[in-house]
Amino acid sequence: MVNFVKYLAFSLFFALPLYSLAQTVTPAMMEQFKQLPRAQQEQLAKQYGINLSELGLDSAAQTDTDTTDTDQDNRLKRRKQQLEQKKPEEDDKPKRFGLNMFDEASSVFAPAKNLPVPDNYILGPGDKLLLQLFGKLNRDIQAEVNRDGAVNIAEMGAVQVSGLRYAEAKQLIIERVRQQLLGTDVAVSMGSLRTINVLIAGEAKYPGSYNLPALSSVTQALYAAGGVSDIGSLRQISVQRSGKSVATFDLYALLLKGDARNNLHLKDGDVIFIAPVSAIAEVAGEVHRPALYEVAADDSLLDLLNMAGGAKPGAYPQQAVLQRFNDQHLRDYLSVDLTDKAQQQIKARAGDVLRVGATSPQIKNSVTLAGAVARPGVHAWRQGLHLTDLLGSRWSDLQRTADLNYGIVLREVNTLGDVEVLQFRLADAIAQPAGSENIELQARDTVIVFHNALQTYQRSALNKYLRDALEKRFDIAVELRWLNQLDLAEEGFRLMSEKELLTEELLNEEINKFKQGESRLYAEDISKPDQQKALKENFSYLLQHVLDDPELIKLTPHLTRTELLYPVLEKLRLQARNGAEPQLVSVSGEVLVEGEYPLAKNADVRDLIDAAGGLKDSAFLRRAELSRAISRADATRGLNIEHSTVDLADVLSGGQTLKLASRDRLNVFPVPEWDLDRTIELTGEVKFPGVYTIQQGEMLADVLK
Repeated sequence: MVNFVKYLAFSLFFALPLYSLAQTVTPAMMEQFKQLPRAQQEQLAKQYGINLSELGLDSAAQTDTDTTDTDQDNRLKRRKQQLEQKKPEEDDKPKRFGLNMFDEASSVFAPAKNLPVPDNYILGPGDKLLLQLFGKLNRDIQAEVNRDGAVNIAEMGAVQVSGLRYAEAKQLIIERVRQQLLGTDVAVSMGSLRTINVLIAGEAKYPGSYNLPALSSVTQALYAAGGVSDIGSLRQISVQRSGKSVATFDLYALLLKGDARNNLHLKDGDVIFIAPVSAIAEVAGEVHRPALYEVAADDSLLDLLNMAGGAKPGAYPQQAVLQRFNDQHLRDYLSVDLTDKAQQQIKARAGDVLRVGATSPQIKNSVTLAGAVARPGVHAWRQGLHLTDLLGSRWSDLQRTADLNYGIVLREVNTLGDVEVLQFRLADAIAQPAGSENIELQARDTVIVFHNALQTYQRSALNKYLRDALEKRFDIAVELRWLNQLDLAEEGFRLMSEKELLTEELLNEEINKFKQGESRLYAEDISKPDQQKALKENFSYLLQHVLDDPELIKLTPHLTRTELLYPVLEKLRLQARNGAEPQLVSVSGEVLVEGEYPLAKNADVRDLIDAAGGLKDSAFLRRAELSRAISRADATRGLNIEHSTVDLADVLSGGQTLKLASRDRLNVFPVPEWDLDRTIELTGEVKFPGVYTIQQGEMLADVLK
């Protein structure tokens, strides 16, 4: 599209007569013409009789603009290399507002040829009038104003029009035709306009003398000169006429307000002077258009903020920071409230940096849903909101794998951000909305629903997140084929629990085991130590922020029970300070998910079993062991461990309630001699050869029988 516009523009340029070509084509236009493909340059030159060698565009100088596929690919490669070699800090530097208006890549100056001519336009030598005679005579005449200021009309002679307004000249010609050519009338319109010579001086990109169409404005003259230079002012552009200043043009008024009142039409001999920029201030942070802005003497901080498009909805202008040079030429930091009218009127100075920060990401009246739910994320809170108002339907509000017997609510309990854990059974809450399991939620609560046991949901989405992060870090995907073969989250969680990463020597050992079918590795190019470290760091960051980052919360349905509990357990460990007991308990043995769990408020043994996903069918219900650590006043003895026997059958039926304490550990034993896979194979001269299940102590004779 850009090439097409350039092509069209230069078609107009080369349509001009040859004698005015050198004066009409500006340096900016020539730079754009040089960027056209060689074929288009030759086509334009041939069409309008232009010799490219006269423009300094011979074949030798244009070898890199050939339109062959090979050369085009080479140009693209060179351009890519230039972009790669560009320093990253250049992209981070603030850009000056308004200069891109004259970018050659986005704008092409074209002479104003087809603009409507106002009635007060003053005619002069070089203007052309189009006359259409009708009536007794029918003829089209093109009359040009000559150096004497007259137009010559056949059968009428010369008519003096120079110095007249277009409307006056038009009326004069109509009257003369009607008087001298009886029975004939005439329609008068403007043809092509004369060119005027304008001098552009000062801090223009290409200062010099330019021939422009008579109706050209200040902005069109600036386009012809390529705009202002890097140190040129966009706000102090004056027009000098006959030694006097007739207008001062402020491009900011046009760019920011659409005010073009001083964008006047130029006259022959006008001088446009661009002054050097005097004062620049920067606006950064949460504004719509962060950039460098040219400030005038009477501009305030509010004006500066408005130049940047105002603050974004997520900004916090009450505590903006103003960096300013003091009288000792040292930089000071000032806190300003941009919502206060008095502070808004503080005058902006050269070198100021106004930085508007973002508001807190915390949402006051909200609750967060995470885990095996249909819509994880932040939801609105209201007084009287209960669990079932958000999770009232198993089919529409939960994942199919959701554990309806175990969920937790994290609730802040003080200004330090410490939390307590409330445990609930969602199945009971849905069945009995008026019951105690249907917890009334408070603002800033986090509700977590877990998957059944070790189940999860669309694990590939979580692995894609981690894979993209690793590929971006290493900037090459072909070396990371192992990423497509591993459960990266599972591997990352394993690495987080290990003190040391696999060394190259251990990797080689694992690879050899893999070849022999004895290793858990999935590919020979399993992660190198630096890749393992990156995976560990990325997954650790994910788990640490998965409950407070709105984007990461969306990944919680893909986490296992153990992974989703990780940030909860870490939070409880960190808040156990100054001798406070960590609110943690653990379970081992014949449960579906062994491990550590948060100690919920008023939790008992049954709650811990629910947290572990329930008992295995091999669990021995008549006897389990609960171990409790009790602190001793005697420093030499430290903790004392007490063990108690638990009847799980009684606990699950509701007959016994055993409250849990910090660091309690429940060990669930298996049923004695529980082994359903104890089999032997009987072959040979027997009536029914096959595989038989046996029990402990059974003799061979019993099997044969």
